[in-house]
Amino acid sequence: MNWRRALHYYATVGIYVGLGQLLALAYTLPFYVEFLRDAPNRVKQSYQWSIAFSDHLGGAANSFFNPLRSDVNGAFGSSPLILVAMLAPVALAPVRQVKGRAIMVALWLAFVVIFLCSVGDDTPVDYFFWKFFPFADSFRVPGRIAVLLPPILMLMLAWFFRAADDENFRRQMRPLVPWHLTLMAQAVFVTGYFLLAHTQTGYCTPFNIQQYPSWVNSLIFLSGLACLLLATLRVLPGRARVLAGLLLSGIVITQTVVQLRYGAWVAHRDPTPSLEQMDEAKRSDLAFRGAQFGMESKTVVKPSVGVDGKPFFPFAVFRPANKNAPPVDYSAAVPQNTAVPGTRVATVYTAFNRLVLKVDASTPGFLTLSVPYSPNWRASVKSQKFSVVRTDRNELAVFLPAGTHDVDFRFHSPASVAGMLISCGTALFLALFFSRRCRPGWVRNTVMVVAIVVLGGGFALWERSLYNGDNLGMRYVWTSSH
Repeated sequence: MNWRRALHYYATVGIYVGLGQLLALAYTLPFYVEFLRDAPNRVKQSYQWSIAFSDHLGGAANSFFNPLRSDVNGAFGSSPLILVAMLAPVALAPVRQVKGRAIMVALWLAFVVIFLCSVGDDTPVDYFFWKFFPFADSFRVPGRIAVLLPPILMLMLAWFFRAADDENFRRQMRPLVPWHLTLMAQAVFVTGYFLLAHTQTGYCTPFNIQQYPSWVNSLIFLSGLACLLLATLRVLPGRARVLAGLLLSGIVITQTVVQLRYGAWVAHRDPTPSLEQMDEAKRSDLAFRGAQFGMESKTVVKPSVGVDGKPFFPFAVFRPANKNAPPVDYSAAVPQNTAVPGTRVATVYTAFNRLVLKVDASTPGFLTLSVPYSPNWRASVKSQKFSVVRTDRNELAVFLPAGTHDVDFRFHSPASVAGMLISCGTALFLALFFSRRCRPGWVRNTVMVVAIVVLGGGFALWERSLYNGDNLGMRYVWTSSH
């Protein structure tokens, strides 16, 4: 009977998780199809590329003892209380009376697998993950998977304290009692702290990249001892349990704050521009992406200088050419004798998925945009379609005849439409499914009608808004004199 209940429970959870995935397809499907699937810096890379900036076993193990000696890309430790979380499932697994024993052992095994995966090629686990797990071959820096470990550790630690507070459980555990585990964790902590002080680690440990004060390491060691001593008092019967728990919480928070302060890179932060400044930047250059952040020096692209002496960003240019000639990128300097006087390009409407440019051309040629090429871009003039081609520098170009044209560039995303349809369809299914329980009948019918109108109308409004949103107002004019 228990197995039936458990099977029903996990099947229900699996169904709800699946429905959640379907609801999220409006975002995840276009992300995969239009970015991850053909991202040149992510796909078809070697295994050696994937293990860049890996930590080693000793460095990763320091998350239990001194996280400042773990690589910042994979450190997951804070307080040495996590040692108790690691020891408890092993010690308590033989005690049948422990509630949730099987779940905790499963979490412990999951922790071990993820931990071994986080150290890259120090173990074969990461290669197996990279080779056979979906999307893992586009996953770089193995230590990043350690982000899954803190929730597992917190669940195991909470399970231990709950078991330790159960009087019946303490009687059944003898001769092993909860405070034996905390003292055992203390012995492991002292031993590991000194044994792993000079072990091989990844390059990006705070110990290497930070010049933090020497007292920080002493604080980590002493606070670790204090945490495990207070944890011992916390699991002992008596009046001191409450006070020990309060002091334990304070020390854990203090140690975590110190480690966060000195446990990562420190970089200069540029002032965040205001919304007005960002809007103004978008009007002058569509490539604006907000403030940049990074530890390396920034590459600044200098604009060209226009005939009036003001900075000029060559966003779109038009050059006469034969239709059979390959399109050339004109974002860089181009000899002036290739231009025809009187040619002009100006922005009419600008958004990130739609551009409308007014082109006055006295001769046929290529309109070239400094926008990365994608086959999803479509170009039209009124109802006439024009082929979008790739320049020699992977940018957009379209051949136009002589005359005045309002060229409409639109980025079509079938994956976004399909994902939104599936998400709306799933939401409609859920609304209709749960509306069956509504009583009386008129309430049920009303809910169904509202769900159909809201979701169907919402999808129609979303589809219409794709190419009719706010104009960013980018001001750009190019003439043949540039």
